[in-house]
Amino acid sequence: MGNEGGRSTRGGAAGGGGDPPPPPSLEDFTWPEYKPAFVGTPGIFATPEGELWVQRYTPAADSTPVFDVFDAQGQVISTVTLPLGTRLIGVGQGVLYATRNEREGHQILERYRR
Repeated sequence: MGNEGGRSTRGGAAGGGGDPPPPPSLEDFTWPEYKPAFVGTPGIFATPEGELWVQRYTPAADSTPVFDVFDAQGQVISTVTLPLGTRLIGVGQGVLYATRNEREGHQILERYRR
């Protein structure tokens, strides 16, 4: 360690000064050929009325949850978009339950009519 112009300097290996390494680029990653059929757990919800809510994939920069709703015959009957930053955690008779994180770090439980 030296002293240049009144400040301490380190040279060389790990832990020594210098600029941090550049962030990885998209070319540095290995990408799968296919995505899984469904968004990670829990990405599928069954309602007491026999509907199936299946979360769609969205771009990585978009945290707006979107669900396709299927009836008991497998027909898409609706597409539902939840508020930005909301995570669906369960469904019940005529309602759904979701969480949302507040800026202060608190998690809020919300109930919506469907």
